[in-house]
Amino acid sequence: MIVTFLAAVSAKLCNAKEAPLPDEKKHMSIRHKLCEYGTGIPSILTILFGAAYGSVNTFIAMMASEVGIENAGLFFIVGTIFVFISRPFGGRIFDSKGGFWVILPGGILYLIGLGILVLAQSLTVLLVASVFYGFGGGLLLPSLMTYMDA
Repeated sequence: MIVTFLAAVSAKLCNAKEAPLPDEKKHMSIRHKLCEYGTGIPSILTILFGAAYGSVNTFIAMMASEVGIENAGLFFIVGTIFVFISRPFGGRIFDSKGGFWVILPGGILYLIGLGILVLAQSLTVLLVASVFYGFGGGLLLPSLMTYMDA
């Protein structure tokens, strides 16, 4: 009996009104359906970042063995540590000052890391490149994603 009463009360409470029909949709051109205003430059930067990131991650082991650097896996460990270090700072700066103040320094640091990586002939130089690469990537990728989502 109690269960029946509770079922009746919950059925009455759950009896929601029918949702109103949405207003008629206005016609959008194909260009406006495919391209969101303001995301062009961040999209291009994200593509460039992704291409560089994928290339480095794919070919770092071959490059290191070709140059004679052992323990190239340390590149990823050091880079990941600096990604974790950079993200909290980048998030605070992004929230307080805006995306420009994180994306530009992140891109510069990332490019410096790639430049040093090209010149790396020893494990020490490879790890220095990893610091810039990780710190720049940790600033750049989350900021670009947030910038495009906002």
